[in-house]
Amino acid sequence: MKIIIVGICILFLFLSLMSGLLIFKYKKDVKKTETFINSSSLVFFILLIIFYFLPNCLSLLENEFNVVQCYAYLFLMILLGMMILKFIMYFMSNKNSEFKNSLNISILSLLIVFIEGIYIYSIKNNTSDLLFLTVRYLIYNVLLSLSIIISYRKSKVNLMSCVKYLFIILAIFMVGFLLSFNGNFIFKDNLWLGSLVGIVIGMLIYLITYVYIPYFKQDNESKIKTYALIITSVIMVLVNML
Repeated sequence: MKIIIVGICILFLFLSLMSGLLIFKYKKDVKKTETFINSSSLVFFILLIIFYFLPNCLSLLENEFNVVQCYAYLFLMILLGMMILKFIMYFMSNKNSEFKNSLNISILSLLIVFIEGIYIYSIKNNTSDLLFLTVRYLIYNVLLSLSIIISYRKSKVNLMSCVKYLFIILAIFMVGFLLSFNGNFIFKDNLWLGSLVGIVIGMLIYLITYVYIPYFKQDNESKIKTYALIITSVIMVLVNML
């Protein structure tokens, strides 16, 4: 049952992604849409850290370390996450910066989906908890797909190339998830999972600082940005009350 729900969450991400790519392909005036999505992505990732990843990461690490060690280890994992994305930027020096950003956002988004699968698996046989968690993740994945869509549009990669890159990354993470599911090496180990969540926080901080804040500053549509911040904030608060 749980593996089916994980598959639904991943499928929902992929379908919403494809729908968005098709809309952008055939829509001519997209400047305001781009501004709205960039602003929404900024507040989404910030609140995702505050409401979801940071509390969960600290909760996992506190089972393994004392308070000082917990925060020191978290800091190291955050640095590692930032270094991973920085390494990707350096390794792909022949690509334009927009393409590197889109690849980083894709990797991070699928890591988030991977962690969603872990948390779905960890829920005991409680139908209501599983239902609320699934609804939360489906909404998260719509917002994630918007971030991926706009990043690939900015990199000016054609639709088929987007599908190819995303399919390869998705396949890699699906294999990783299935191996973890079969071996249970990450689902039952607080340190493994806490480390992974810490790395994702570092990646999020990197993207917020070097990708989304510059985008936010460059856009002049102040009214659109305000609407995006308010709407996304309300959605995130409501979703995290589930």
